[in-house]
Amino acid sequence: MKQIILFFFIIFNNLIAQSPNYQIGDAWSRERVDLPKNVIGHFGSQHLSLIQVIGRYNGGTITYLGKFNGIHLAITNHHVCSKPVFCIGQYIRFTNTPSPSEEYSIIWGKSKNLIFTIDEIETSLIEVSFSEPEEEKIMVELAAKNKYQWQFEFEQELLVLGYGIHRNSFRGLSIAYDNDCRIFSPANFVKKIKDPDQVNPVSYKVWSVSIGCDTSHGDSGALVINRKTGEFIGIIWTGKVPKGPMTRNSKVLATWRTNESYLIWQELTYMVPFYKIKEIINLSPEVKKLPYSIKLSIMKWLQD
Repeated sequence: MKQIILFFFIIFNNLIAQSPNYQIGDAWSRERVDLPKNVIGHFGSQHLSLIQVIGRYNGGTITYLGKFNGIHLAITNHHVCSKPVFCIGQYIRFTNTPSPSEEYSIIWGKSKNLIFTIDEIETSLIEVSFSEPEEEKIMVELAAKNKYQWQFEFEQELLVLGYGIHRNSFRGLSIAYDNDCRIFSPANFVKKIKDPDQVNPVSYKVWSVSIGCDTSHGDSGALVINRKTGEFIGIIWTGKVPKGPMTRNSKVLATWRTNESYLIWQELTYMVPFYKIKEIINLSPEVKKLPYSIKLSIMKWLQD
């Protein structure tokens, strides 16, 4: 019976994944990277740790940030984990790839506590745990390599890593990396916008940066990275779904970008940059009310 249910779930998931057109630019650029042989071409061995701190969680994507003041922190979207009843106690699937020549394995984390959630930056900070000491040690060492870019440039080239469903029936970790995957907004400019997703929109406005990277449902919380340095820039929160025919033309996109067309705020993919996340956290009354030990862990993370 379980096998029958699983079969129909996979078929249903596959139909949903293929139906809306998520593509930005001339081609769909996503490729699986949770297999060692696919990693080196995009990252080089020095950036192998990037794919290992990004987990599949509660229908979205989560990034393990590290251990600060004795607390394991991870970040995802507000709409992925808005209330503890919906998301705490859930398992997180991380891909452990020790080297490009080795087969990957799975490290399981678990969401332990929703520390805070803020809708205007589509951010939930979650305390996580690891049941195996050796796996905990691996994750802490990996996250120690995380680096952040607190500002961004117009047309900066990006990578996006997440667990989106489009053409990815079993939801492996995949990467967006083509020539359209870059920042369309002016440098360090954020704008509060409503959700352009016509399939499953949220009701509130979010501080956003417009980017041209291929994403789909399941990429909520996906990590946005500087393609050249591997530094963390922000997290995905939404995108226009379905995409129109103009959005699937790279020449049109280049025109929108250079002319700062209003369409860049309606038709593309949108991230929240870490610099805005940091700014709002520092101003948040909710965060100020947290226990000192947790506030200290947040401060140490943001100082990294």
